[in-house]
Amino acid sequence: MASSSSAGVSPQTETLANEIFTTTMSPYCPGLLLSDCPSGKATALKDSIRTEIANGRAPDEIRTELVATYKTQLDARPPMAGFGSLMWVVPVLILFIGALVLFRWIRLQVKN
Repeated sequence: MASSSSAGVSPQTETLANEIFTTTMSPYCPGLLLSDCPSGKATALKDSIRTEIANGRAPDEIRTELVATYKTQLDARPPMAGFGSLMWVVPVLILFIGALVLFRWIRLQVKN
């Protein structure tokens, strides 16, 4: 069920807007994503983002403007360069190593 702030918005616009809301930190609620912030100002910002998307603005363009406007680290995703790239690689390596250890342990149990 659509919220009152997203009523009348196309599904494609809502999908693009939700992508921004779930990957952007709220400038009004420290530590919360924009999608989770209950502030009235955050609701107004989300409505503004929906309107901009409906008017043809690209999500990356909107994110760039948000960072320029609020001058804070709003992107909730780690960068794909430098230390941030480790945040993408390390979990995959841990899963791979864990699967390898589990596979070897099961193989040893089957042999015994």
